[in-house]
Amino acid sequence: MKRESTLRILIGEISGNIDLMVLLMYIIASLISPFLSPYFTLWGFSLLPTILYIIFFFYFVYRLKEEISAVISEKHLPVIFVTGERDVNRKQRVIQAENAIKRVTGFDKFGMIERHFHIDLSRAVYWKRTPSGEWINYIEDGIEMIKCLYYEIRGRKVYHLFLGRPSVIALGLGAILGRAIIESPPVIVYHEDGGEYRPVLDLSRDPGRIRERISGKQYKYIKVDLPKNIGDEVVLALEMTRHPLMTELRNYISENNITAPVILVKNTYGGDLKDEDWTRPVQELYNLILDLRDMGVRRFHLFIGMHEAMAFGLGYALGSYWDIKVYKLVKERSTYELVFSLNELPELSLE
Repeated sequence: MKRESTLRILIGEISGNIDLMVLLMYIIASLISPFLSPYFTLWGFSLLPTILYIIFFFYFVYRLKEEISAVISEKHLPVIFVTGERDVNRKQRVIQAENAIKRVTGFDKFGMIERHFHIDLSRAVYWKRTPSGEWINYIEDGIEMIKCLYYEIRGRKVYHLFLGRPSVIALGLGAILGRAIIESPPVIVYHEDGGEYRPVLDLSRDPGRIRERISGKQYKYIKVDLPKNIGDEVVLALEMTRHPLMTELRNYISENNITAPVILVKNTYGGDLKDEDWTRPVQELYNLILDLRDMGVRRFHLFIGMHEAMAFGLGYALGSYWDIKVYKLVKERSTYELVFSLNELPELSLE
């Protein structure tokens, strides 16, 4: 491949930088102004320098105004977590996220973000091959990478989360970011539906709402039969999608000698939740866990079958203080594996 000449590279860099272009034009105009002055005179005085000063004065006032706007305006930032055996088209993923954000918020100044804060939004995609036994490291590295990317951006930032499978990653990510809800960064979580992303959890304005108590245990989205006698340890299976959990779950607890009672939670919407706002289903799951704690349960074995956005919301509501062991289904072996415990997750933040 033929290498570009130094001069060509220099010209490309200058032409891509509007400030350098304006400065270069100013220098050229200053050099040729003595030759043009006779054509811009009034009462014997040359007007050309004054005209040039006015033009460039207004240009730099405009640039200053743009800089101030970039700092004080609310910025909407994509955060995309992906796993899989193949790397992804990062540019395409970012474009999909930007289109979804624009559709929801009207914000479309992604070029301004890249230009003023000198970042490349394609780095907002955090991809790794499906982790095996390194789930906490995956989450920790992802948060650190996104934090480094957006660290220099000043002003109010709203993070828009696009989460890939498996849902246990979303649960852990939510637990870390929701550790102290009052200090948590504002986030909006999206769910992919028919190839299009739509926001289902808005934690940008009132994140504490996700932890609201439901009076009278009036559950709309879940159904559960609690055993009469519950000890200090339970197996909690959250069946919030169409996929049944009990076959693989029974095999796992039998093979691993888990003797705690099993509590199966089923959804009431057929496994395909179409509501625009998923706050209430998350509240119900969170309240159920609170009720079990009030009944004396201190340790949970958590098996989840739910979409990533709902898993994030549940983790966000719980935080990372609970003794909750989280398990992931290994489809190839029709069994589960322990991923992490919430109270072992690291203390991290996007801010």
